[in-house]
Formats: sequence, C-alpha cells, structure tokens
Amino acid sequence: MDLKHIKCKEHDWQSCAMFCLTCDISVCTTCISKIHNGHGLVEINEGYNIKMEKLKNEHKKAKEKIDELTKRKREMSHVDIASSRQYKDLIEKIEAQNAKIKNAADKYTEEIKRDVSKKLSDLQKEEFSKVDNVIDNLHTLSLNAGAVIHSHNFTQVLTEYETLSQAINLAETGLGTISFHFQQRYLRIS
Repeated sequence: MDLKHIKCKEHDWQSCAMFCLTCDISVCTTCISKIHNGHGLVEINEGYNIKMEKLKNEHKKAKEKIDELTKRKREMSHVDIASSRQYKDLIEKIEAQNAKIKNAADKYTEEIKRDVSKKLSDLQKEEFSKVDNVIDNLHTLSLNAGAVIHSHNFTQVLTEYETLSQAINLAETGLGTISFHFQQRYLRIS
C-alpha cells in the first residue's frame, strides 16, 4: 500500500510523513515541528498497521455485539408477554388494589352518609323539642289569658296581654329562625 501521498488534514499541500502515537493521527513535517514535537512518533506504515489492528478489533466487537443482540431479540420474540406468569401476577395485583380502593371509597361514602343522617336526625329532634317547648309555653299562657278574660280584672288583662303578646312575637321570630337555620345548615346542597 502506498502511504507516501496521504495529505495532512491541517496542511493540505503537504503529505504525512509520520504517525503520532500520542495524538493517534498521521502528521506532516510542519505538524511535527509545531505541535507534535516530543510526542511518540513512528513511521507512517507502522501507524497504518496500528490503526488497522484497532479497526479489526472494533470490527470484531461490532459483529459479536450484532450476534448477541440478534440472539436476544430471537429469545424475546418467543416470549408472549400477555401469557407470562409475571405479567399475570402483576395484573392480578393491580386489580386487587383497584378493588381495595373501590371498597375503601364505598365504606367511606357509607360512613359519611350515616354521619349526615344521624346529625340531621339529632338536629330534627332538637328542633322538635324547641317547637314543643314554645307550644307548651303558648298553651299555658293561652289558658292563663282565657282565665283572665273571664275575670274582667283590668290589671291582670294588661299584664297577661303583654306576656302573651311577647311570647307570640318570640314564637314567630324563634320558629322562623329555627326552620331557617335548619335548612341553611343541613339541607344546603353544594
């Protein structure tokens, strides 16, 4: 092989004269004097042989890697992922976890529904109790008013009128407030 006419990459008007082992490149005399002075230099033929051996080694590695990857690909093509035991186990675990999550959500929903029902029931009982107290109070005052009406006692009429009037006003305001608060607190849907 004629290696005397290989042009220098840096100085294209000159041919390479040596091969720099330090930089792994063929060099001309100008390169040697400016950049590669003191580097390990060998004749161009020897540099060619060194590079040829390196190329052959890399070529061999490439073929081995191709063979290895081709074999692995062939082995992988025989595996049916969907029927593999690991795949099936993983899918079963995912489905089991999904069922647990759904079950937990259902339990939590039922718990919230029970709590809301209990709170509404307790509040309703409390409201009924308040209304019953107002009815009892008004009933007692009404009976007293009836007795005073038949007594024709002016002082008692004035006193009983004020008491009954205040109780009626309080009952109207209080009952309206009770109903309003009950609806606002517990029957509002967001």
